[in-house]
Amino acid sequence: SSHRKAGLVQVDEVLGAPVRFLRFHHLENRGGPKFGLNGAFFYGPEAVGDCVQQNMGLLAVPSEVYGHFQYVVGLDLSHNKIASIPQELDRMVLCKRLNLSYNLLEEFPQVITQGDFPNTLRTLDLSHNLLVSIPPEVANLVNLEELLLAGHFWDPKGGVTKAICKLLKLKTLDLTGLP
Repeated sequence: SSHRKAGLVQVDEVLGAPVRFLRFHHLENRGGPKFGLNGAFFYGPEAVGDCVQQNMGLLAVPSEVYGHFQYVVGLDLSHNKIASIPQELDRMVLCKRLNLSYNLLEEFPQVITQGDFPNTLRTLDLSHNLLVSIPPEVANLVNLEELLLAGHFWDPKGGVTKAICKLLKLKTLDLTGLP
């Protein structure tokens, strides 16, 4: 299907607050500092590049991440002490790269398999957390190209689900365990 392309618009001034809760489809990445969905382009600090919050000793995902930076394309929360991912992270409507490595996650974050993540997410790094299993819902990540899950003690009774085989666009899978 074709999309009409609008000129550059600033989200807060033109579309207003309700845009923060809309669901978008058909991601278009035109490169550079602007990213578009369905003909509306987003730019400014909310959509430029990545949001990096690594190695800051965070115990939780700061609300600013899914509030102010919800339109970033990459989110790096690696090397922190985050034990759970809030449902509000589903507001990240453009996220293509998510790095949650080297945290304290004991369960695969279900929010990643919901909302816009299945359509937008291309790279997911959950390496070196405390995971023991991968849920079948990982198959929802239909556009995932890189899944990094190194450094876990996988449960021998089904820790790594066969649902990973349904990720048809997957090019890189790292399940390297600890010795």
